[in-house]
Amino acid sequence: SHALCDLYNMSRVTVIPCGPQGGAQRVVLESMACGVPVVLANDNDKCVEFVKESSFGLLVHPVASEILSAVQQLNAYPLDPNIGIQYVQDNWTHEHYGKSIEDAIKKVVDNARQNSRSYTTN
Repeated sequence: SHALCDLYNMSRVTVIPCGPQGGAQRVVLESMACGVPVVLANDNDKCVEFVKESSFGLLVHPVASEILSAVQQLNAYPLDPNIGIQYVQDNWTHEHYGKSIEDAIKKVVDNARQNSRSYTTN
């Protein structure tokens, strides 16, 4: 929605404190796509890879003092917004998602064909 885009674009940092059971993948990628770095709890296994791969944000222990310190650091030393934008464009657009689904389907079909051939030759 436009309201959500406006909110990201008014922000300097997106803080995502959810832990291992939390998702937030979409929030991380939306923030990065808008050029806003993230402060992410380092126990969020589902999202840590985005920050590590892109270097567009900071990973912290999910405690208030570390979150505050990370936000202050990113405010004092802003990251280039193009890093996050480019990371999402290079890795996480609907074209990438569609390609990964297509590749998975091809793999399943190829495996099914190989299995059916082995049954007919036995």
